[in-house]
Amino acid sequence: GIAAAVVLLIVGAIVVFGGGGDDDPDIVAGGSSTTEESSTTEADATTTTEEPATTTTQASTTTEATTTTARPTTSTTTEPPFVCNGFCATIDDFEVVDGELVVEWTAHNFTPDTSNIHVHFYYNVFDAAQVGTNFAQWGESVQGFWQLTQDIPFRTAGTPVAMASLPADATQLCVTPTDSAHGVLDPEHFDCLDIPDDLLRG
Repeated sequence: GIAAAVVLLIVGAIVVFGGGGDDDPDIVAGGSSTTEESSTTEADATTTTEEPATTTTQASTTTEATTTTARPTTSTTTEPPFVCNGFCATIDDFEVVDGELVVEWTAHNFTPDTSNIHVHFYYNVFDAAQVGTNFAQWGESVQGFWQLTQDIPFRTAGTPVAMASLPADATQLCVTPTDSAHGVLDPEHFDCLDIPDDLLRG
């Protein structure tokens, strides 16, 4: 009887310990492992989703920097000042008054004086070399006509270069410096203005 009871106790112990090891612990461990893997996968997916967003923000910042850099591209060009070697005259501006020209001009390196250095105004139907008493000196065979002056501004009204007597082929009014004998100082030194279209005769 005692031996049978001992055998039963031993068999019962084996059943208890053996059954506990085969069922519940493995299921719980397996479930915990599966849960951890799912969590890790979700975390990875979240991280992957955030990275493109960060990249997009950086691309936008780069675009703004490029726009800012492109702005200071405007430059200002300044014309060099007029330089004259010798005696020169330049036409600065003009206006039309009663069908005639009132011309603003500048004398360079001389003070205009008809008894000394002054200027001759003429139409561009002549070259500068032709509008002085020394035209032959400059190799010209035909002498042109002009209006001498020391006045600033110069007015064409009532002069040989009036708009009222403008030749049909004249398109400009020009000026060149001359000496006290009305000879042209340098035929390379002259300046012209375009006569307004409504005054042209052609």
